Amino acid sequence: MGAALATQATERITIATSALACFPRSPMTTAVAAWDLQQLSGERFRLGLGPLIAPIIKGKYSTDWVPPAPRMREYVQALHAIFDCWQNDVPSNTGLLYVTRFFNIVSSSRKLAFSCRS
Repeated sequence: MGAALATQATERITIATSALACFPRSPMTTAVAAWDLQQLSGERFRLGLGPLIAPIIKGKYSTDWVPPAPRMREYVQALHAIFDCWQNDVPSNTGLLYVTRFFNIVSSSRKLAFSCRS
C-alpha cells in the first residue's frame, strides 16, 4: 500500500521496496503487485526481495523452510519467467519449488521496462 501511495505523490523519485518477504508469497502474487506498481509509477518501481529466518517462515507464515540461497535463485527465475510471459508470450516455468503455467493476463499492449537482478 505504501509504495502505491508513493507512486502518486511524486513523478521523479524511484519507488522501491527494501526487502519484501517473498517466500510466504507465490512468485505470481509478487509479480502481479510489482507489475501494477511499475505501471502506476511510470516505470520507476524497483522490487527488493528478502528471505526471512526459519522461525518466522515456519511459525508466522506456516511455510516450509528451504535453504534461502537456492530458493531465492529459483524465485527470481520464476519472476523473470512471469515477466517474460507477459512481455513475449513465453508460456511456462518449471523449477524444483515453483512450477507455473502462465496465461498472459496483461491487458495493456504497452510493454514495461522491467528487470530483475539476481
